Amino acid sequence: MQAQVLNRVHTEIERQVQAVDEALRQLEDEFIFHLETQQQQQAELFATWKWARDQWDQHLVVLDQVSLSACHATDEATEHNHADNTAIQDKVDAFSKLKTQHYEMQHVEQQMTAARPDKEWQPFVEHLRKLRQQRVQRPQILCSHGVSSRTGQGLQALQHALAALMEDRRLFAHVGANVPLHYLMLERLTQEGRAQASYGAEHDSREIEAERADWEQVVTKHVTERASARLRAVCGQGCVSLNALEEAADEVGMDKDDVHSALLFLHATGSVLHYGIDMRRGNHALQGTVFMQPQIIIDAMKYVIREPSGSDINDEVCALDVRIRQDAGNGDALDRFLGTHEIHGSGVLTRQLLRHLWRHLNPQHHTVLLELMKAFRLLRQLLDTETFLVPAMLSRRALPVEYVTPDWWRPSKAAAVAVVHENETHRAEMRIKYKVLGGRLPFGFFSELQVHLCSKRVFESSRGAALCSRIYRCRPGLWVGAV
Repeated sequence: MQAQVLNRVHTEIERQVQAVDEALRQLEDEFIFHLETQQQQQAELFATWKWARDQWDQHLVVLDQVSLSACHATDEATEHNHADNTAIQDKVDAFSKLKTQHYEMQHVEQQMTAARPDKEWQPFVEHLRKLRQQRVQRPQILCSHGVSSRTGQGLQALQHALAALMEDRRLFAHVGANVPLHYLMLERLTQEGRAQASYGAEHDSREIEAERADWEQVVTKHVTERASARLRAVCGQGCVSLNALEEAADEVGMDKDDVHSALLFLHATGSVLHYGIDMRRGNHALQGTVFMQPQIIIDAMKYVIREPSGSDINDEVCALDVRIRQDAGNGDALDRFLGTHEIHGSGVLTRQLLRHLWRHLNPQHHTVLLELMKAFRLLRQLLDTETFLVPAMLSRRALPVEYVTPDWWRPSKAAAVAVVHENETHRAEMRIKYKVLGGRLPFGFFSELQVHLCSKRVFESSRGAALCSRIYRCRPGLWVGAV
């Protein structure tokens, strides 16, 4: 049974990898074609690029071989562990060589495009970078162990294998590395603030201190000697301004560079979150805020993205719904958002309703939390500044008939079928069907896609903002968009 499961996983992963590989190769060929047709004089650069791509391909072959080596299960534990160790080293070496080769290809591509300033090459270059990164960061299976959920057989071996992987510095470069005490002091102070908020002022940490490891005792001593009252107060808040943290940290000898480095480390560990402009989800609106207690983000989002039925939510959310419905206007807004009465009206969130949903949070934090949800593409603004659409809350019920008929309609026939009518009595509208062919998309993919499409500059005008107004869920794997 284990071998059958691994074979299915192996087949699916290889299919996904092949799809990325084909897309990458097609884009590279298109990129070179546009340059090569008018750049025959750069024969030396083209030869260098092709050699670099051949080297890239060779290293990819090695990576592909070791990435799924654990799919070939063996009964001998010692042989299996040795194979894992060898595969890890081969994988790390392949990663390192691919990274070097990627930089060499990018350098040659920059030289090639510099000779053609008449064309915008940045979209090509950025797309190539992302596809290469996706190709290298392919799914991997480092070990496989059979475990019985009934008897627990094999569980101990799995625990030992996971512990060994977690301690392997080839996979996790920061394991065993020295961390400045100031970084750990900030982390400890946020932990103390979390405990204070959860258990109150009478929280006794003496039992916890007695169980700490030796290195944790060193951190405790450092915190006792160096932490100021102001820094403790800042770290104990849900979220604070970056300036407030920098000023409080300055009192204990941390300059702005130290604070920035500490935030990068703590963000990676999840202890503190800072979505600055150098982060994947970061932007200028979030640059000035530090979430000292990441739980505040969960507390905000769980009231917005939730189950619509009262029978599927906890008592806390249910009580909030009751309070909101005590006002007829707010109750109607809540019912519309949840889709309680309107089959296709769910997902529309007003700013006033949001204030009620977040009444338990500090009002001063509402703006930055809203910006965070925008950055995570969990909602998007509609035509006015007081209304938002939350794609995850769109209706999961049957679609209007005009969105799923005629049956013979397909995107490939859009030119003959998707006729746009525009006059005083008809709203401009076109239907697009999205169907996932094989595999699975990440959770929330289409919700994020809709927000992304509507955030493009081409849709910034009030007229264009109406485009791609909704993407409806029809059934698993099939979505319909109204534009």
